Amino acid sequence: MSGPKFYNFSASSPEEAAGIVSRFSSFGGIRATVSGNRINVEVSSAAWYAGKDYSYISEQIRKATERFRADQEMARLLAEGKKEEKARIAESKKNIRKQADEKRRQYRDARTRCSALSRETDVSVHTPFGDYDMKSDVLRCEALSEKLRAEAGRIDGEEKKCRENCDKYMEKVEQCTTLTELSRIRAKAPAMSVSHEFAGKEVDALETEVRERKARLLAFTESLREIHRIIGEKGLSDFRSRIEQAVRTLDPFSPDSVREIIKTVGQIEREHAYMREESKIARSDAEALRLAEAQNAALKELKEVLQPLAERAEVHAETKVDYERLGREAVTACEEILAETEKLSYRSSYHVCKIEQAREKLAAKRTMLRSPQVYAQLTDLLTKLRALLEDCRKDAENYDAFYAEYTRYQQLYMQFRAVMSADEASMEDKDGYLEEPAEIVFEFSDPEKQRQSLAERNQQLELLVHQAMQHGFCAGLSAVLGKSAWGKEFKSERLRDGSAHVTYVRKGDFGAIYDISYDAAGRVSMCPRGVILSNGRSLISPEALNGIYESCDWAKEISEAFSQIELCDGTYEEMPEEVRRAMLDSKNYYVLKTEEESVRYLRMHGYTDEQIAALGYAAKVSSRPAEGKEERRSAGAAGVRELRP
Repeated sequence: MSGPKFYNFSASSPEEAAGIVSRFSSFGGIRATVSGNRINVEVSSAAWYAGKDYSYISEQIRKATERFRADQEMARLLAEGKKEEKARIAESKKNIRKQADEKRRQYRDARTRCSALSRETDVSVHTPFGDYDMKSDVLRCEALSEKLRAEAGRIDGEEKKCRENCDKYMEKVEQCTTLTELSRIRAKAPAMSVSHEFAGKEVDALETEVRERKARLLAFTESLREIHRIIGEKGLSDFRSRIEQAVRTLDPFSPDSVREIIKTVGQIEREHAYMREESKIARSDAEALRLAEAQNAALKELKEVLQPLAERAEVHAETKVDYERLGREAVTACEEILAETEKLSYRSSYHVCKIEQAREKLAAKRTMLRSPQVYAQLTDLLTKLRALLEDCRKDAENYDAFYAEYTRYQQLYMQFRAVMSADEASMEDKDGYLEEPAEIVFEFSDPEKQRQSLAERNQQLELLVHQAMQHGFCAGLSAVLGKSAWGKEFKSERLRDGSAHVTYVRKGDFGAIYDISYDAAGRVSMCPRGVILSNGRSLISPEALNGIYESCDWAKEISEAFSQIELCDGTYEEMPEEVRRAMLDSKNYYVLKTEEESVRYLRMHGYTDEQIAALGYAAKVSSRPAEGKEERRSAGAAGVRELRP
């Protein structure tokens, strides 16, 4: 029959038809066009005689359809991923202004506190022993305020940089064309938020230090006033110059300054007691002794008056410093927990709301760390944050386990759709067993149950995908064997272990059969096996079978067959020596179970009726395949498949 051949194939839509044709592998003498949802293929006579017949064209259309639908699914997943990422970028960009304003407010509040602290510190105290002030601390407050003003000026630049990062990142997301590229872009995402670093930490430290110095100064000057009062009232003017000299050497901001004055008074007391004893020995007049006794009693009183002042100053300083230190430790611990929650792979909206509330409470308590009530509130907040972190970690662990199964489901779902479209089989999903990946969301109520359900579904889908791939493998190999001149298919079957087998007979290799298997894990193995007829007669010796194995011609032919069905990925390994020895054992020969199979095998090797009868079989036994077998097989490939959990 001369002239071109015309074949028609249907698609679900004109767009799908155009997509299939764009992926159709055309060759010389083959032209494919689209008419509505129909694909018209014209094959020249020369191409048809070269083997480009209907089975070849339909196989190419099947592969193109599979590629198109896989590309469509990948495009859908990519579009969803880009949509989610763009929504996240838009949300980040919307929050940049809020974050920048919040940071400006923090710097503004910090500068206000600096100004208030400067006014509070600008004190000058007059005492009978001299004047004291805190001008150096005022200058420190003013310098810190100026530093904060400069840092606040950089917020505009940080805000602008974050907006530029959002725009550049959005552009990269728009331009990416694959899921792999999108994942890589996500992993290298730039900073899209203004930092949460608290702007008033230095103010906290300076405020604590300056107020502590002021408290010590006031305690010191109060002790000087008491000294002046007792000196005037008790007649200790003789010791004034000595005490003034000691006061000039003291640091008024030291917590030990009052203690140093007490030590000086004690030294004077001891010296005066010694002089009093000397005067007793010299038997001075009674008036001098009385005056000495009075002065000694006054010195003791001065020590007793100064002692509580010193203790009160020390206790005041230690208490304030202790609450300040404990409060800072609590704030640091809270910040560490908040930072830990930011690193988690998943946080629910409920927990995000709780975290933001805790962050606001923490910011409000930073300026009041010396209060015992605030410390108690910080301790309570820290306890709640620790419990919140544990809940967030559990949610993140559950989400990670769910996401691993979900990612596996996405892959299997795409593979299943591809193999189903390749087989041109429709699906009848009565129980809603298959879901679009985009419709599956993480459930908080019972995440373990959801994960187990997904795992079971993945197991079933994986089995279905392997079965479909095995079917495609067997069908493709059968088609190649049907056209080959070196061998003919003998049988296709699926064993109980889940592996699919195709056996074929190679001309000239009498007594052997070639077994090619495709197991449930996708591994392919091939080897020649000896044949034992149904009556128990062996047709080949182990030596002859070994000679066939070592010829390697069969391996070259079947490798070419694999390339025709595009089974070229992976690596091929030589059969291990122990497996080869087992192959030569008659216990592992291929047993033909029925007379029909035995006669058919003999006829495929060209045996006559007389030769068949000589082997113990009646020539009248049919050697054709069971009627309807091929029809049933094709119906199973292209018919309706019902999916159930």
